[in-house]
Amino acid sequence: MPKSSAPPVSPFPESLHKLGLSRWVDLVLHFPSRYDNESQLWTLDQVVPGQFAQVQVVVISSRIQFRPRRMLVVEVEDSTGRALLRFLHFKDSQKNAFPPGQKLRVLGDARRSLAGVEFIHPRIRAGWMDPLTLEAKPLVPVYPTTAGVSQINLRRWVHQALLHALPREWLSASMLESNGLMPLPDAIRLIHEPPADAQDTGLMNELSQREGAAWNRIRFDELLAQQVVLRR
Repeated sequence: MPKSSAPPVSPFPESLHKLGLSRWVDLVLHFPSRYDNESQLWTLDQVVPGQFAQVQVVVISSRIQFRPRRMLVVEVEDSTGRALLRFLHFKDSQKNAFPPGQKLRVLGDARRSLAGVEFIHPRIRAGWMDPLTLEAKPLVPVYPTTAGVSQINLRRWVHQALLHALPREWLSASMLESNGLMPLPDAIRLIHEPPADAQDTGLMNELSQREGAAWNRIRFDELLAQQVVLRR
């Protein structure tokens, strides 16, 4: 595929080789497996086990628990109830990062246990945000990864790849029109960086199910590339 510009000056991260990625353009085509929606707030009594949820809570207490295994447990609450945040991998100093009364924005997959609603290794943001401000936040892509490669770094590297290694359009305008195809650069950007209103327009569900115009374009290119290889 022809690229839109020169690759980034920084060297390609060696840790990505474990994911089978060796070039910046490989990152461009390393698509999200799902998306986290940070534009919607839930109260603790609305949280359904198994769903991704974002809640704004206040810390009640934190402690290091040793049974059934060593973990950091943070008890939090909002006006509708209480929940536990559990961290299995942590440093002892992190216990002091959750003083009573601190306001937190918690994002993660909820589950229910005998103790009630729990979040295991959620993402934590200090302080609360106004709901109107949160409504403008875009969907956050979650990528297939492996040990030692964090989502934060993956998003940063993918963003860098989109700036410097995004393929140019290689099909003619007439071919795009006759097949009802979205331009390739637009399709790739949309899959990696959905707009803030994707939840309201139904786009988030399309992208999560790998349906719609953007994914149709990716599938078309994959089939066309297969045919070209077979012809050669």
